[in-house]
Amino acid sequence: MHEKTYHSPYQYSLSPPPDSPSWENSADSGYCKPGKLTTIAFSTPDLTQVSDGTYTGNYARFPLDVEVEVVIDDHTIVQIDLLKHRNGEGQAAETIPAEVIREQSLEVDAVSGATYSSIVILKAIEDALLAET
Repeated sequence: MHEKTYHSPYQYSLSPPPDSPSWENSADSGYCKPGKLTTIAFSTPDLTQVSDGTYTGNYARFPLDVEVEVVIDDHTIVQIDLLKHRNGEGQAAETIPAEVIREQSLEVDAVSGATYSSIVILKAIEDALLAET
């Protein structure tokens, strides 16, 4: 497995709703603590270990929410459908699935101006692929 970590240059100042977990639990709640850089790591699963089939993956970090469907044929990613992408202003990141198919890897560049959406889409794809390995 290869691993890539993104260090987002953006500072998030979104406050969680009053009934949500505290900032101390922000890693589990999906909220980004204001004033801190967000680091999200992911890895490309070994595709030789992924059986042919269709797999669904999800990943959410407030305010983003992504669901994907990944089709594997002969240990190759042949199709990725973006079933849901609640994206804020990150619609440009919807090109990420095509890049993953082209590269056969999650190690693709984030889309400038849509870095966080890019990462959340990659995490959803990773979730789908890890469901089988």
